[in-house]
Amino acid sequence: MLTADQKRFYADNGYLVLRGLFPPAEAADYRRELFETLSKPWTGSKRVGINYEKEAVGKDPENPLAAQFVMQSPLLGERWFRLVFDWRLVEPMVDLLGPDINLHDQKIPMKPPGHVSHQRWHQDWAYEKHDRPELAAVLLYLDATAPGAGATKLAPGSHKRGEIPHTREGIMAIPDELITEPVEQPSMNAGDAVIIHTWLAHSVGDNLSPQTKSMVAHVYKTAQAIDTHGNTRAFGELPVARGGKPAMRLMY
Repeated sequence: MLTADQKRFYADNGYLVLRGLFPPAEAADYRRELFETLSKPWTGSKRVGINYEKEAVGKDPENPLAAQFVMQSPLLGERWFRLVFDWRLVEPMVDLLGPDINLHDQKIPMKPPGHVSHQRWHQDWAYEKHDRPELAAVLLYLDATAPGAGATKLAPGSHKRGEIPHTREGIMAIPDELITEPVEQPSMNAGDAVIIHTWLAHSVGDNLSPQTKSMVAHVYKTAQAIDTHGNTRAFGELPVARGGKPAMRLMY
């Protein structure tokens, strides 16, 4: 359960870092399974989307195919599906958004060695518009990050501006000159997490290290928020909390 200070920090800054949300050994086990799965061509469900970074092929022995993004991650296997309901991820959403929470999106962003993001500054809202901004992403880090090694950039307080124009030339992103807030780029350890408001401007950090950096990203929303963007993700709108309690429990 979040403290009053944590809730106030989130309201003021649009993000909240949760240190040690998962034990490092558990985060390492998720990472091990992820990299074992992606070390060979995917032959499972066609609904799983995996992007690869051609320039990074062979640079990381643990990620030889240079997997860069997994979409609809619960379809990778049962433990990834179970993670959707993990109360450590869902309870903070209940504390910040309200008692009735649905899943919106699920993905695994990865940054192979040499990764430089072309997306740059953006708000998640640009890709997940609803009739109200009652969404937040929780990023669970499976690798330690730092500036220059995959750390996420944040513009604290930018969520208070509402929707910011995504008019960067050639891509749906915010021009650098529109980011007027002091930028923070916190280093994270495996098992740490950060919650990001749908209106918070943030940027994917470059990875100049020799190791792929990975995280699990789930987007949750209030049950009352109506999708106007057209979400096609597997398990979109899946109830995960009702009345401030788990909406369901898996019986296997």
